[in-house]
Amino acid sequence: MNPRSLRLAVFASHPIQYQAPVWRRLAKDPRVDLLVHYFSDMSVRGAVDPDFGVPVAWDQPLLDGYRHVFLARDSNLGRPLGVKLRDLEAYLPNFDAVFINGYSYGFELQIRRAAPRLGVPLIMRPEVSAIPAGSPFRRFTRRLLQRWFFSGVDAFGVLGEQARRCLASAGVPPGKMFRSPYAVDSDVFQPNPLGRKGARRMLGVSSDRFLLMFSGKLIPRKNPRLVLQALERMPERSRISFLVVGDGPLRAQLEREGRRILGGNILFAGFQNQSRLS
Repeated sequence: MNPRSLRLAVFASHPIQYQAPVWRRLAKDPRVDLLVHYFSDMSVRGAVDPDFGVPVAWDQPLLDGYRHVFLARDSNLGRPLGVKLRDLEAYLPNFDAVFINGYSYGFELQIRRAAPRLGVPLIMRPEVSAIPAGSPFRRFTRRLLQRWFFSGVDAFGVLGEQARRCLASAGVPPGKMFRSPYAVDSDVFQPNPLGRKGARRMLGVSSDRFLLMFSGKLIPRKNPRLVLQALERMPERSRISFLVVGDGPLRAQLEREGRRILGGNILFAGFQNQSRLS
């Protein structure tokens, strides 16, 4: 490792399938000396995902290609404020900069308080939106928290326009914002060996039908019912097939509404692991 490389500490709740390729790419950069810290190994060893409602262990390598350490393996991520760091004041100065994804976990709040005091630059790439959500009181308290939290961050990776608007409304100057959109690990989506015709034949969908797919957790926050509500208003829906990839508590409701709106032209593939998506 280049002795002049930036010693970057990443703190994340657990290995996540769409973050691991980012860490691997960063680890290849000779300008960066990366160490990723985790608090749970649930996504590696396998556990019931509370949103999918089924046991999940991702079948893509989540820990290969970058340095990492588990500060804990069984933290209760369902109680985020209880997921905390020990000896942060002594540990953090070992790095030139620290990176976090949000402000929901106890360790993120700890880092926000400590990093400015210790003189360690803090980088953040939060999932935030300027679209109002929740009750007026909840929006007000969230805005107060964001203003305080963001004021101690040195640089922001901005996912998109809504994130930029949210950050700007919370007082973040443009000079602290850097474009950092979500990307796709294209290695996962190599051409399907079945080909288009073979894949449709496997699904039982003829080549002349318009096939629409939703992939994700079947939970209210993802709002898969919105697709059905839109299809119900389309006079052309008789030639549309809808494929739902994923699982969750809304599945039974989606099945009922889907049969009513689309008849037999709605398909449920259930949860599919990474290697099956293409």
